[in-house]
Amino acid sequence: MTTTLRPISSVLPEQIQLLANDPRVGKHLRATFPYPYTLDDAKKFLSLCQDDSVFGIFEEKDFVGVVSLQVHHQPEEAEVGYWIGVPYWGQGIATRAVEKVIHQARGRFERLIAKVFLDNPASCRVLEKAGFEYQGVELGEHVYRLTLSETY
Repeated sequence: MTTTLRPISSVLPEQIQLLANDPRVGKHLRATFPYPYTLDDAKKFLSLCQDDSVFGIFEEKDFVGVVSLQVHHQPEEAEVGYWIGVPYWGQGIATRAVEKVIHQARGRFERLIAKVFLDNPASCRVLEKAGFEYQGVELGEHVYRLTLSETY
C-alpha cells in the first residue's frame, strides 16, 4: 500500500465530512472536534488550515484522514496530530502518515510532541513505532516527544 500526504487544499469538504462524521473518530480527539461533524464543520476546518502544516492522508487515491503539525508556544517545537477514518483503522496508515510528517518537519523544527488520550492505546503504538519516546502523563493525556536531530 502507498500512503502519501497531500496539501489539505486538495481535499474536498465532502471527503472530510464523510470520514469525520463518526463518533469513534471524535472520541479520541479534543473537544474542538464536533460530533455530528457537518459539511459546514469541514468547510470551516479547511478555511483555517495552511497547506504547509495540515495534510490530507491518502492511501493510493483514497482520502483516509488528516495529519498536522501545529506550533503552540515554542517556534522550535510542533505538535503532531492525526486522525484516520474508521474504515482504514488497523492497516498501519497512521504510522506511515506520522513517519511522513516527521520528514516534513525536518529543518523546520527541533522537536515534535504528541498527546494521546489515556484510553487510546492504538495511537500510543503509532507514535512509538514512529520513534517517539514516552514522556509521561500530563493533564489526562499521554505525552510523547521526538527530538529530530536524534532520528534518521
